[in-house]
Amino acid sequence: MRHHSFTSDDENASHRGPGGSRSSRKPIHDKLEILSLSQVPPEFHEVGILSGYRKPSASLALGILSVFQIHNETLNIWTQIIPTIYFVVELVLNFFHVGERFLLIYLITAVTYLFTSSCAHTFSCLSPRARHICFFLDYIGISLYSCGSTVCYYAFALPVGLLRLSPISGLNLSDIFLFISTLFCICGTYLSCKTRFWKPSIFRNIIRMGAFGIILFYVGTPILWRSYTCKYMASEYESSECSSLYYWNLHFMSMLSAGFLFVSHFPERLFPGRFDVFGHSHQIFHIFGALGSITQYYALRIDLQERNAKLRQMSHAPSIPLSLFCLGLVVFCNFIIFLKFYKRLGIITGRKRL
Repeated sequence: MRHHSFTSDDENASHRGPGGSRSSRKPIHDKLEILSLSQVPPEFHEVGILSGYRKPSASLALGILSVFQIHNETLNIWTQIIPTIYFVVELVLNFFHVGERFLLIYLITAVTYLFTSSCAHTFSCLSPRARHICFFLDYIGISLYSCGSTVCYYAFALPVGLLRLSPISGLNLSDIFLFISTLFCICGTYLSCKTRFWKPSIFRNIIRMGAFGIILFYVGTPILWRSYTCKYMASEYESSECSSLYYWNLHFMSMLSAGFLFVSHFPERLFPGRFDVFGHSHQIFHIFGALGSITQYYALRIDLQERNAKLRQMSHAPSIPLSLFCLGLVVFCNFIIFLKFYKRLGIITGRKRL
């Protein structure tokens, strides 16, 4: 496929200096090029995507400008920017009108993961090294969001049965739940960064998806138990325990669909070249991921309204200091992980500049 340049002969002539000499200064749009698979380094190759690649360029301005151009990352960027705006609005409204501290933690981390993802897809075209760095930060954003979600689960979404002391350790089961989830968040970042140095394969995708998928499974299991008990033991539970489950079920279905798309690369794996710009799996993966976050947020809001007062009357209320400690631990460990793989990346690439 021939690459497309956003210039014309008239435009080229307009940039010539006195005497017809070529001016050394070019407008940004002169340099925008869309390339085929064979024209970009292997580090940029995506399964089943044969065209629509941006020309690698160490220019932040070109990366920003590419947000408004048509290429194979355009919808990847916008499917993260739009939900970022939604959660920023919700964050502002919650800060001024609701003021629930646990929900603020969730919203801040939701904005963080969506924003880092949109930035990763925007600037991943700068160079192979910059591409790795962008997605290291993307994984850190997902890790923080996973921790922020767990904090809200811990605050007002867990079954009442977990809000008691463990007969073995003497610690509260909900505190143990939060701490184990924190460790999973840290491991998720490490495995995701590590697999960037593996050869592309379905196995690599499974490991990377599983790195954060195990968090979804672990923190989701208590919610699924609530769903089961509401359906089959409804007479034993108050309506407040069940009112959010419609959105919880939508959340889990959305996230499972997102996971399938991430691992399978469907449909572009079966039809290479047909979904280069519109309709490839990562775009749909982002849509399901955003829907999963939004339905999760709706479910948490309902649980906050319906269950918060009841849970606060129990012997062990959720702890903001413990929640902030766990979030801080994730931030600190992610920083160490980032430095480790950034250093490794520097060794592999010979410490080349972005």
